[in-house]
Amino acid sequence: MPAWRDWQRVAALLPAAFVQTLAPALLTTVLYPLLDRLNLSLRDLLLPGALALTTFGLSVWLIGRRADRGHPRRALLPGLLLLAVTFALAAVPGMTALLLPLGALVGLGYGAFITGWNGLVARTLPEGQQAAAWGTVMAVEALGYAIGPVLGGAAWQLAGVTGVFSLGAAVFLSALLYDLARHRSRRAAMTGPA
Repeated sequence: MPAWRDWQRVAALLPAAFVQTLAPALLTTVLYPLLDRLNLSLRDLLLPGALALTTFGLSVWLIGRRADRGHPRRALLPGLLLLAVTFALAAVPGMTALLLPLGALVGLGYGAFITGWNGLVARTLPEGQQAAAWGTVMAVEALGYAIGPVLGGAAWQLAGVTGVFSLGAAVFLSALLYDLARHRSRRAAMTGPA
């Protein structure tokens, strides 16, 4: 039973493991057509990219301290929400005017998400089975990265720029709602009748 309980906790991590690689991988096969459709070049992404890296570093540092003092979910959930909002904003027509705010939001969101995710994984992996559990989590991450380009290409074919970013927003929002529902049911089970 203890082994099953430990692996049940690892299984709860798998949706976030899948999402964290799936959503960015949606863009891999459609990046250049997407830039062409938006009338942008890679040079146009340099300043927003630098801003994203800066806010990523700051959020890892600041939010990571908060997650260390409390619980990693304090960073993970806001990170998922920020990433869902960022992808939703990127799906809006005329998003090229929002490149700088989008860069700041994506850096902040990923910094919070990665900080919370790593803290949660570190707390969850069962002792004595850490290699197997970590391998399972990494396999699911790899699966997300493998499926992301296919789904991104399909979204591109069906709805273009809006479809790709809307799918990314839906993926992050689904992970957030899954986590909230899982913790609500866990809390209800703990407070319910014996």
